[in-house]
Amino acid sequence: MKLGLVVMASGFSRRFGSNKLLHEIDGAPMIERVLDAIPDGYHAVVVTRFPEVMRIARRRGLEAIENALPHKSDTIRLGVERLRDYPGICFMVADQPRIKPDTLKRLRLAFSRDASSIVRAGNGGIPGNPVIFPASLYAELSSLAPDESGSAVIRRHENLVRIVQADMAELSDVDSLVDISPGSPN
Repeated sequence: MKLGLVVMASGFSRRFGSNKLLHEIDGAPMIERVLDAIPDGYHAVVVTRFPEVMRIARRRGLEAIENALPHKSDTIRLGVERLRDYPGICFMVADQPRIKPDTLKRLRLAFSRDASSIVRAGNGGIPGNPVIFPASLYAELSSLAPDESGSAVIRRHENLVRIVQADMAELSDVDSLVDISPGSPN
């Protein structure tokens, strides 16, 4: 079962101080580390406000959608609009440079076993990202308030949530330079 995948790359990186997606991690921009993790079985689109990120995505043969709107809910809506023909859409944040292809494969496999569920990565009972939403929730995702994210939909449908175990390092996102310094989980 092929799924849609939205790489959410529209954040402003305010705490980081510059565009963190272009910051090098292990010799490549963070966004490339994230894009490297996308396995076969997904139709991925990158939703971003940054021309540099759009160029990187397109060089890799991925579709890039420009998002000039200010809210996370706008990124979600744009992704749903583009990928609504898929039975599920995975939302993946662009600042988790340690996410592994195997985790995304296991998320897709878990969703294929129950395509009415919300499947998300987690560790030891701590939920995280990425998250796959079923088609039955696309209308709710598309109508999120400006200050809401997919978490609002998850809270309304907790009974649908299935957790796929991932390493804590994979689930750690980068908000500041401290998050990628030696000794950090990233």
